[in-house]
Amino acid sequence: MKLGIVMNDIHTEWPHYTTTHLAMAATGMGHDVWYIDVAAFAMRPDDRTYARARPVPQRRYRSDKAFLRNLQAASAPIETICVDQLDVLLLRNNPNDDAYARPWARIAGIDFGLLAAQARVIVLNDPAALARSLTKLYLHSFPEEIRPETLVTRSRREAKAFIARHEGRAVIKPLFGYGGRNVFLVGPRMAQTSIRCSRRSFGRATSSPRSTCRRPQRETLG
Repeated sequence: MKLGIVMNDIHTEWPHYTTTHLAMAATGMGHDVWYIDVAAFAMRPDDRTYARARPVPQRRYRSDKAFLRNLQAASAPIETICVDQLDVLLLRNNPNDDAYARPWARIAGIDFGLLAAQARVIVLNDPAALARSLTKLYLHSFPEEIRPETLVTRSRREAKAFIARHEGRAVIKPLFGYGGRNVFLVGPRMAQTSIRCSRRSFGRATSSPRSTCRRPQRETLG
């Protein structure tokens, strides 16, 4: 099997990452594996997708550290592959890691993953599903019964009124972001400061009240 693994940058990978162990296991089973930086894709005039990729040498490695050190070395070979010749393209990059330094890279893996799928390459994870989940608005595709009442807005006035209806208690989150960054659990005296901080940092906030036994009517404003 020919397997391409997409990651943000080979130099930001770590030995303990699941990606590292997946690549080691596949190589140990005799499969051909390439590491592809999300910045290394190209669409050429022949309408085919190519990538400059690092092939994983076919050998058994003493450890995950040795495996990754070999790939990250300055002398590691890089070759151009045609993506539609792969059997599987595995999207392992985290789009949020590129949100600020390389905003274009946030969707590059998804877009090139879609092109690979059109060429009948098996693409994991599903790029269409990843595209829908780039912001927290994807939660509104979940059943209403499992979602708290939510407001999405840039209006401080709307956010304050929303929180006031819930006794001054809410969770404020950025529309973009991950890993609990810039998420605030606020009480009555904290709401104004948290709203201001969330708007300044990300320009948009999602406010979700504490869940209750009886779910109130949902409200979404944008």
